Amino acid sequence: MTQQLEGTWMASNTSFEFPSPSDRKRDERLSRLRRRWDDAVTVLLGKNDTESLAPGKSCRAISDKWFQIIVEKYSEPGRAYHTLVHLEEIFSYLDIILPAAIAERSEQSSIASINTKEVYAAVSLAVFFHDAVYDAKSSTNEEDSAALYREFQIGKDGVAYHSKMELKNIGSLIVHYILATKSHFVQLSDREDPVLLAFLDADMSVLAKCHEAYDAYAGCIRYEYQHVPREVYCKKRAEILEGFASKDDLFFGKRMKELEMKARINLTREVELLRKGIIPNEK
Repeated sequence: MTQQLEGTWMASNTSFEFPSPSDRKRDERLSRLRRRWDDAVTVLLGKNDTESLAPGKSCRAISDKWFQIIVEKYSEPGRAYHTLVHLEEIFSYLDIILPAAIAERSEQSSIASINTKEVYAAVSLAVFFHDAVYDAKSSTNEEDSAALYREFQIGKDGVAYHSKMELKNIGSLIVHYILATKSHFVQLSDREDPVLLAFLDADMSVLAKCHEAYDAYAGCIRYEYQHVPREVYCKKRAEILEGFASKDDLFFGKRMKELEMKARINLTREVELLRKGIIPNEK
């Protein structure tokens, strides 16, 4: 099992820069993301739900508009790691670990009443929106990303889920998932939701990359925080990583737990370098 995860393209990927508009690979990769977006929107908004829309609006038009917003957000200047490639990596990990997580959900879980298609759709929207708002100088990125999701759900376009979706609290569930990425601290009640744990594991999967790929990630984070004086960055980044390393669990699901040692080695090595004033792969 470990070999299957360590052998994936995500584990060794060193580039977080999405292809430029002039690159022919861009359309193909955008299309794959768009299919995931369309699948999620179709399940949660419905193909022909016109009663919940503002006059002159259509699900397709609103879906088009918001996918473009997502693409623009993750393509903003200043982003080096939190790009569309980050989404691609998360989705690729979820393709492997999410099916088992869905199968493990209990009757007491917060997602017990949601069918499998709805779970996939909810997780997909959480992925798309979780870093949609990203400003390295802000401390409210997750809250602002959740607010942007709410704008998509019930904003000025007049989008609203089917009443049955609201009864199942799917919108609130997505917001909860987005906000959970702020600290990756899992409350006892959240441990009953294996889908949330899989989502958080996929978001943190970067910690378990191979040596070269992890260093590339570390360099990207420094680039995003280039406004922070170098000495201060080394000190604060080391403290943050030590906080992660002190946790009993870096990953929660059985599959990702197999990568825990690799992640801890990466964290320890970067902290040691930072304490010496060395930033891996500094640009």
